[in-house]
Amino acid sequence: MLSAQHFLPKSTHNLSDYVGSLEDKYFPTVAQKHETAKAHSAMTWVRVKDAAKGINVHIEKATTSAVDTVQKVSGLKLRETLGWQRAVKAKMEDMKSEADRMGQDSSKPPEETKES
Repeated sequence: MLSAQHFLPKSTHNLSDYVGSLEDKYFPTVAQKHETAKAHSAMTWVRVKDAAKGINVHIEKATTSAVDTVQKVSGLKLRETLGWQRAVKAKMEDMKSEADRMGQDSSKPPEETKES
């Protein structure tokens, strides 16, 4: 079924709609349970994606902490070796150029405006 959705999406959609209409007409209770199952599947998929995001953030924090610890203890420049410093520098340069575009001096924090 997944390959049919990939290679023949329009035909698969049309067939699904046709079978769904037959199900609605002749087996309404089955159609209702089918729709409930689809809704539960969609909710489960959203929960799985959210859990994966949380795990990804946790792994990223743990990895960063471990690299920092090893770097402090051993003196090795792991961040530079892994290219993390370049990413941080690139992000800072992007922020600086955006601040320059907005007309702010990027070396100083923005001043608060005083209302009279």
